[in-house]
Amino acid sequence: MLMELLKSGCSLQDAIAFLPGDVTWLNDKLQAGEEFSTILQEDNRPWIRHFTFFYRMSSLPVAMEEALRMTDFEEGLKKKFLRQSAYPMLILFLFTSAIIPQMLESFAMKEAFSLTQILLHILQICSMGFFICVIMALLAFLYLASHAKIRGRFLYTAAKKSEVIRCYCSYLFAGYIKELDTCGIATMHALQFLQEVPISWMCEMAKRMQKRLEQGEAFLHVLETERLLSKQLYRCLQMRMLTQESDKPMQLYLIQQEQYWNHLLKKCSYLLQGIAYGFVAVLVILVFQILMLPLQMLETI
Repeated sequence: MLMELLKSGCSLQDAIAFLPGDVTWLNDKLQAGEEFSTILQEDNRPWIRHFTFFYRMSSLPVAMEEALRMTDFEEGLKKKFLRQSAYPMLILFLFTSAIIPQMLESFAMKEAFSLTQILLHILQICSMGFFICVIMALLAFLYLASHAKIRGRFLYTAAKKSEVIRCYCSYLFAGYIKELDTCGIATMHALQFLQEVPISWMCEMAKRMQKRLEQGEAFLHVLETERLLSKQLYRCLQMRMLTQESDKPMQLYLIQQEQYWNHLLKKCSYLLQGIAYGFVAVLVILVFQILMLPLQMLETI
């Protein structure tokens, strides 16, 4: 809301007056001479780290818009993945913690293992192994999120074989380049500004690329061979330099990347759904086998 009011031409104080809730504390700080950007930095929300960088070279509403767009991309991926994977994960959790153990209890009094019992044990081991892998992945993610330098080294090492990591890094890099270009800063000079962004791996990448340029390497060759950047971004920047169109190729690239991530998230959710529904199908067969056990016992009498 604040961003829209500022873009429409309202002054900062008038825009703040329209905000819901008690904003007296904010007006008091502004009247005391504090900068609005400094006040925002006291907030720990994810978009502030992007805003701090963009505000140095653009207006307040533009900086807020770009910061929110970058944050929406990062946070949107997490929310979409959690939303699409919640139901399959819940099914697997219920099977592992409740349904399968109860089914195994029905065989507890039998001395010999039946094929159905063996399959249940295998299914339980597989589902438990899957959850252990998920938990380990979450712990690794949290560890990397809290250790910037280790995260940077991991991304640089993994990007050699992971197109997903290259696309993720390229999208954020392209977002910063687009905003710097809007401020009249050429891509080659933008590397100097990117050495001060609040993202450690991007700082290191910008320093690495700047050093190679100073050693005499061609700019396009540096872009093409940078491990954290994708081939799609290289072709986009190459087209941008050849056609002298600074805005359109980058916008098309960002749109294409958003479509790529949505498609990737759908594939991941379909994979999880396939695993969950596969467990359901196997359990249905095993339940049928269990229901048939009394009839099999009668046949042996």
